[in-house]
Amino acid sequence: MFDARTAMLLLAFGDFCAAAVLLVHGVDERGRGMRLFLLGRVSQAVGWLGMGLRGIDADMAVILPANALLYGGFALESAGLLRFFGHLGLWSRRFLTLVVCGAVIAQAAAFDWPYLRQSLGGLALALCLARPGFLLALTPGGTALRRFMGAAYLACAGALLANAAVFLLVRATGDVYAQGIDQTLAGLLLYLVMLVGSVGFVLLNKERADAELRRAATVDGLTQALNRVTFLARAEELVAMAARTGGALSLLMLDLDHFKAVNDTHGHAVGDGVLRDFSARVRARLRPYDLFGRYGGEEFCILLPATGARAALAVAERIRAAMPREPFHGLPAYTVSIGVAVLGEHSTLDDLLRESDLAMYQAKAQGRDRVRLRRAMESEE
Repeated sequence: MFDARTAMLLLAFGDFCAAAVLLVHGVDERGRGMRLFLLGRVSQAVGWLGMGLRGIDADMAVILPANALLYGGFALESAGLLRFFGHLGLWSRRFLTLVVCGAVIAQAAAFDWPYLRQSLGGLALALCLARPGFLLALTPGGTALRRFMGAAYLACAGALLANAAVFLLVRATGDVYAQGIDQTLAGLLLYLVMLVGSVGFVLLNKERADAELRRAATVDGLTQALNRVTFLARAEELVAMAARTGGALSLLMLDLDHFKAVNDTHGHAVGDGVLRDFSARVRARLRPYDLFGRYGGEEFCILLPATGARAALAVAERIRAAMPREPFHGLPAYTVSIGVAVLGEHSTLDDLLRESDLAMYQAKAQGRDRVRLRRAMESEE
């Protein structure tokens, strides 16, 4: 069993190694909390080193600065994780600042009562670890990596709270620094968090980068609609399934009216803004399982599973009516023409694309800003 000083030196060594790994991995990422996490590890390493070199029974001139670095390091680590998940708001910053400042002031006031000082320190570290632990472990849809990291942080926070209670309730009248199972467990879990947190944070960034690469390969960057290749591949599967099962399915072809004039008159930046606005309005009126893709230029497609002709026309009319009739926020008014095609007994995706395209051009020819159905409506499925 390691004594307290050896444990602190090991933690310092581990934190320095973890900081080196983070530095090698790169801190030039944009807004994901890597710099905060790295600073937290360095601060913890220096704090543990100061405590380990001078011992836990050193004087106030050593203990208070070392503890301040330690608490600040855990707060920065927590802030880095919160920023990664987009939860580092004003309240979180104020809370972490209050924990660090409160712990340092309280320890200075209680310096002559080591058991109370140790109890306050454990409480401060537990408060820093608890929220990112809950965020990692309990956020819906979290990966196995996130749940494992969250479990490690919460276990360490729990052990630190238990250790604080032991110092306050048991060791107040005994040897404060006697090695016990509570301190050993807390030290082991702190070491676990140091390892799991550092490696896990690198993997979290890789996990997110991989997800963004996958998204970039499937989603149009300007409009956030599916790109043409992805839309056609997914639509092919849904059309084939509906054809086998006899289910209803409809396809909408949408084309912005006079879009070339928008670019020529207002410039391509405004044209891009129109496309983004159009895409957002359309997505807001679709079900989660509908497919919405950019077919090319200002032309878009929507595949509506389990949707017959009447329902498809209703969706198309809602989308058409949602277009802005007056200029707004620097963007001009615009309209859309929509062609609708319904899956028939022998229809393929190519049939639906061709028929909806013809229906859309029929809408253009009849004055634009309207919806047209290519096939005569059959009985509603």
